[in-house]
Amino acid sequence: MERGRDVILDQLAYLIDELEMQRPLLAALPDERLTLTHVGSTESIRDRYLAMLETEVTGHLPEAARLAGLDDVPGFTVTIEPDATTAWVVGELIRARELLTGHMRHVDPWPDALQDYLYGVTLQDANTLQSVAEQFYEMRS
Repeated sequence: MERGRDVILDQLAYLIDELEMQRPLLAALPDERLTLTHVGSTESIRDRYLAMLETEVTGHLPEAARLAGLDDVPGFTVTIEPDATTAWVVGELIRARELLTGHMRHVDPWPDALQDYLYGVTLQDANTLQSVAEQFYEMRS
């Protein structure tokens, strides 16, 4: 179980690394381009990151805490302004994921349900990051 726990924690932290690597690209593009939808997509890059942030704050953090049996996890609240930039959304997503991984590193042992849940989170991350990468590629065209 310890090995699985470490692998999942690494995968959860991978989102942070990936977002940090995307920051220069995001900064180089006008936010208007990041809010456009592209061929075959119903969501913009900003929409995808915003959905990830909302899920992280209202879903992943509380559910992981519940499954881990943590009662005293400080909440992470975000008030998203309608004109918040994509860079701001990504920064808040990084902070939320750091909070999640930070708390989960201190849970030992992990209940099976927690491991299964967080593994599912990593799969969601992979799907979203793939979609974002495809949209970045389309923007180059």
